[in-house]
Formats: sequence, C-alpha cells, structure tokens
Amino acid sequence: MLGRSFRLVLHYSAETKAEPRAARSEGAGDPGMRRIVEKHGADSNAADPVRVLRVPGFYHCKGKRALVRLTKCGGRRYTTAELVKAFPPIKRARPNRSRVATSDTVDQGALQSALEHLAATQHPHSRHSEGTYVDHYDTWVRFGLAIKRALGEDGFATWDEWSRFSDRYPGEESSRAKWDALDVDGRSADNAVHVGTVFHTAKRQGWSFIAFQQKAH
Repeated sequence: MLGRSFRLVLHYSAETKAEPRAARSEGAGDPGMRRIVEKHGADSNAADPVRVLRVPGFYHCKGKRALVRLTKCGGRRYTTAELVKAFPPIKRARPNRSRVATSDTVDQGALQSALEHLAATQHPHSRHSEGTYVDHYDTWVRFGLAIKRALGEDGFATWDEWSRFSDRYPGEESSRAKWDALDVDGRSADNAVHVGTVFHTAKRQGWSFIAFQQKAH
C-alpha cells in the first residue's frame, strides 16, 4: 500500500503475503488507500491497489528514466487490523441506481402494446408448444409485480386485461385475489423486478417502441 508525495514514495509492508487480499476485504483496500493518499497529500491516482508505483529496484520511466532507491526502511510489517485502525476506510455514498418507474413516467399505451406482443409470443420455457408469456405462471406473477410496483392499484386493469389473453385466465375474482396478494415490498428495490423488465423482454422478442409510436400516430 502506498501514497506518493513529490518524489518520495511511502510503502506500508503487510504481515504476510496473504495480507493485501485480506486487507482489501476488511476495508484496507481501495478505501484504505484513499485514506493514505488523503493523509499524506499524495497522488490520487495512486489509490488503486492494482497500481503498484515506484517499487525500489525498478526504474521510473515516466519522464526522465531513474532508478528507484530505498532511502529508509523501518523493517516493520503491519497486520490488517493495524492498517485498518491507522487508515480507516473512506466511505463513499452509494448512488441510488434504481430507477423506479411510476404511473407518471410509464407510457401505459406502450406497456399494453408490449404485453399484447408477449401474449402472442411463445415462452421459451413453456411446457406447452403453444404456451405464451401470459400462459407462463412465473412470468404472469413477475409481470404483475412489475406493473403493481409501477402503477399501484391502477395497474390491476392493465394486468387483468393482459391475463385474459390466456386460456388459463382464472376469472376476475381470482385474478383480483392474486393481485392483492402481490407484495411489492417483498424484495429490495435493487433486486426487484420492475416494469422495465416487461419492455426489455418484449424488445428481446421483437417488439419495438418506435414501431408502436408509428402505429399510434
């Protein structure tokens, strides 16, 4: 682990060969490197563990070629715990990557078109030769979750209308009971299925938003 300031390079030697990997998993990797850089006012580009810079005995070839020499060595090796304690990782705020659609952002006409397209498209995992996406139970439920998450209770009409394309449609009462049982909070926003999954699946099966727009106009 190192931080660089001017023409000097500071190295911290780990206890064993396994320490760098362990240190990284326990917080002394990238975040710890950034702490070292911050503390010593070093080059921010030296905060990446895979970037081994200016090792004694090798030549520095950026600009004027020069041999890197060891000018001082305390001889001490540090444990992971010591490194983490001395240089606590800098915690970076995790960006919110989940773009949750709402009834205000979903083109419901396009959604209905994509669903109708899939209702006429054979599902690759269907046990029946003529089974489409709406006939596939897991997909039916997943898309119900996606629609409910995006449109709320207003999405039932869209899901129920799509459900009617299937010969296995259980009837509106049973369909409503299943809808009410769909738990949109059952998974975290990062892992949950969203309405974008419906559009992605439809596009993969030949549906086109551009074609939909052209047809709509």
